[in-house]
Amino acid sequence: MLEGFNIMINGNTVTVQGPIGEYMYSIDNSVQQSGNEFENVPEGSHTLTIYDNCGNIRIITFSVTLGTTENVFKSLKSYPNPAQNIFTISNNTIIDKVEVYNLTGQLVKSETINTETAVLKIADLQNGIYMMKVNSGNAEKTIKMVKQ
Repeated sequence: MLEGFNIMINGNTVTVQGPIGEYMYSIDNSVQQSGNEFENVPEGSHTLTIYDNCGNIRIITFSVTLGTTENVFKSLKSYPNPAQNIFTISNNTIIDKVEVYNLTGQLVKSETINTETAVLKIADLQNGIYMMKVNSGNAEKTIKMVKQ
């Protein structure tokens, strides 16, 4: 079974993160490709299919919402970066949730925020690079954080 995959959406570009290995990817039953990035993905609901060379398949559904992310996260700030114990994310709109992923796509921390400022305790994370998925309403933005 294929596990540990995560989808990062930035505008209409979709990037698949996951375990090291050789995989083929397809969105909405399109031609399979070995690259893990898809550009110009139209707004709406989609299905990503991941294939490995042993015949295993993983299907992930996701949505692309265009035009709102830039306005929702216009004043997004995150600091300090690199961080040691505390990482702060602030915005002019309410941050609903923050998910922290390691570079293999594994979810390592998830916090419900429901305020304009998220103060994340990260002392328990190993040193390294993390991707943070910030959700506000229907908008989503991914930012990079370095933990020292």
